[in-house]
Amino acid sequence: MCLVNHTSRLYVDHLHNPRLGTEAIPALSWEDRYKYLGCPTGSYRTPANVLNALRDGLLRDTGIVFSSQLAEWQKLDAFRKFLFPRLCFVLKVVFPGAIWCKKLDTALRTTIKRGPHLPPRACTKYFYLSQALGGLGIPSVEDESHVARAAQVYKFLADTRDPRITDVALDQLKETVAKRARHLDRTTPEGLMLFINSTSLPGEGRRPPEPLTWNKRKLLFQALQEEIHIRHLRDLKRTTDQGRAFDSVSLHPDSTFFIYTGAFLTFPQYRFIHRARLNLLPVCTVQALCHRPITNTQCRTCGRAPETLAHVLNHCHYNLGMARDRHNAILERIVKAVPEFMGTKMKEQPLPGTGDNRPDLTIISPCGRKVMLVEVSCPFEGSPTALEDAAAHKVTKYEPLRRQLLQNYSEVTIHPFIVGSLGSWFPGNDRVLSALRIGYKYAALMRRLCVVSAIARSQTIWYQAICKSHHRPAATHDNQPSATTPPAAPGDQPTTTKSPTNQPTTTMPPAAPGGPPMGNSDQAVLA
Repeated sequence: MCLVNHTSRLYVDHLHNPRLGTEAIPALSWEDRYKYLGCPTGSYRTPANVLNALRDGLLRDTGIVFSSQLAEWQKLDAFRKFLFPRLCFVLKVVFPGAIWCKKLDTALRTTIKRGPHLPPRACTKYFYLSQALGGLGIPSVEDESHVARAAQVYKFLADTRDPRITDVALDQLKETVAKRARHLDRTTPEGLMLFINSTSLPGEGRRPPEPLTWNKRKLLFQALQEEIHIRHLRDLKRTTDQGRAFDSVSLHPDSTFFIYTGAFLTFPQYRFIHRARLNLLPVCTVQALCHRPITNTQCRTCGRAPETLAHVLNHCHYNLGMARDRHNAILERIVKAVPEFMGTKMKEQPLPGTGDNRPDLTIISPCGRKVMLVEVSCPFEGSPTALEDAAAHKVTKYEPLRRQLLQNYSEVTIHPFIVGSLGSWFPGNDRVLSALRIGYKYAALMRRLCVVSAIARSQTIWYQAICKSHHRPAATHDNQPSATTPPAAPGDQPTTTKSPTNQPTTTMPPAAPGGPPMGNSDQAVLA
């Protein structure tokens, strides 16, 4: 079927019936449209009812998927692979407008939050941030619309041979360079290419892309997508309470490998990690920020410090034993992965003549001349340089031991192995795995196993702390636990009594005074 469509009303009014051989070709008027692959296409603006039908269909199908019995990660993957792609072609043809895209993003985001059980106040940038940088990787309708429009304009300019169009585009580019980059020479092609490549205007946290040429379309679109994700990451880090962990999470893509697969994680652990990285778990300090009636923000377990997520997972005296188990779980994986030809492996044992220093893992080469000290640490991702600081602390701590061992060995090296409490993988660990002669394929698997071990143990700490403290009297400074052997807190065991029907019933002690109540959304994380 052949149609003729023009963008000029006057030309359409005076257009005679064109013919292709003996067949007449129908001419579209200014208001007419035709469907191309199911999308209304024409020079006139797409009517609102057509756009509303597309929006309602997508929202209906999204609601069906997220209310189904699929797993949380399956819902996210289904939306990303099957539902949203059918909108991508529409955005390339229709251009619905920014307001329509923002409203659709808001409606979709409200439905998608039910997947990982996130509360309404979760930062929107977390949804649109790419998986490699620590987010859910849900595409934004508004961003995709901008990229699609840029792609169409680029295709129009790159494929045209009309000198008038190229002259207009070149004049507009020179005008833009004159306004935004006055230090560049807009009269030379070199100055214009410097502006296009953005090598002279690097933004915050922005890597200058490779030089672009007119035949590298894929590179151009990848640069646009990368810039959008970097902007989302920068905005997420600027949030006061929800973006602190993403400086560490975004360092390596294996920190979020489980987003669409849920590999090696249980349902409670998968729900826990999303809230934990956004600092949305119901600790007392977070509840106070939400303007809830919290009379006491001290830790419900020890009562010594404000109850923050970092305190619960890493610093509370009652939880130090479980934190040690998290450390040992990662250490056991390293010990099992080191091949036998590396030499003698000593786990948490002091070397002769070194005093009480007990590195986590000491490897002595078969020749007896080289020693490797491997130290494991699980810091909390509460600062931009948390992982780097933990690695530097381990090196500084064991530097005197290294100097002492150099008197008997020719080479002594210290290898800090850092995995965050919330599953952040430190890129320096890859050098440790390479030094330990661990195979490339198993090293890729080991990265994920270590990340999962940290998440699983942290979820166990959180579960035990919340469940026990919810049924434990308020802690006082008179009955504080010791840092080495934390005693059982009073009120941990339920009290069994007899009911009037001579049936045993179980009653729990009251919750800690001033502690936050447990809502349905909070109980979903513990389920």
